[in-house]
Amino acid sequence: QLCFEFPWSADDLRDALTQRHVIGSLVEKDDVVLGFLIYRYSEKELELLNLGVMPCVQRKGVGRKLIQHLVDFQAKRRKRRAFAVIRETNLDAQLFMKEMGFRATETLLDHFPDTPELAYVMERPIGGEGVQKREWVNRIAHLFQGAKHE
Repeated sequence: QLCFEFPWSADDLRDALTQRHVIGSLVEKDDVVLGFLIYRYSEKELELLNLGVMPCVQRKGVGRKLIQHLVDFQAKRRKRRAFAVIRETNLDAQLFMKEMGFRATETLLDHFPDTPELAYVMERPIGGEGVQKREWVNRIAHLFQGAKHE
């Protein structure tokens, strides 16, 4: 509840964690949960469903540790990409995911039932044997070449 503007309810959390192929991970210190990650995996990819870090330890590497452990762990299992859906207004999450190697690849309309705001699909390739890393391309940069800003 402390981590989010729009937190999951206890029912949301229970429903997610009882689904097939959904896993949760924690970072704890002295029996206190500092952060958590919930994700769904399939044969070739994984979807980050929720990531939360207690406000008292935000920007201290907890979220980075969770994501890096997940990516390293799943790379060994030949997953090719990880993705997350991030609210348009959640700039902190967008910047964090960008820092972790994720890039916005798609915009979704009407994704969230509680708000009309847009959602961004952010994804990153996951390395592994025989998996080629995707080359990220800015698809609109050519529109601004030579443009002058006034």
